[in-house]
Amino acid sequence: MITNTLQKTKGATFAVSIPHPNPEYKGFPTPNGTGFFIDSEGHFVTARHVIQKIGTDGNPILNTAGIPELSDVSKLTLIQPSLKYRTVTNLVLVFDFPQFDLVVLKADFEKNKTQFEGKNNFDYIDVEFQVVP
Repeated sequence: MITNTLQKTKGATFAVSIPHPNPEYKGFPTPNGTGFFIDSEGHFVTARHVIQKIGTDGNPILNTAGIPELSDVSKLTLIQPSLKYRTVTNLVLVFDFPQFDLVVLKADFEKNKTQFEGKNNFDYIDVEFQVVP
């Protein structure tokens, strides 16, 4: 049981890379944190601060309400170097919970399936969630 859980967790966890904020690095993907897939449809959970837009001074860029802005999620890359080197792109923002420092993204398996030879979906940690307004 524990071996299966650890293997599934390892397969579901990815580093989240954001484009480097320094123009000199031309948006080179820079690891900024981790997250994990929570279902076979490509929902991915990470901390909100991991995908915040960072200025060239290294500080978060704030919106008019004083909340850090998010990076363009379509430019994020999920990287899994520990197994077969896999990258996941084509992400969209599904939910943003700034009060909890949490975001839910979604990756399109069809657009990424070349990274997952012989699989029909993403490895994931089975998490049920319900958004209550």
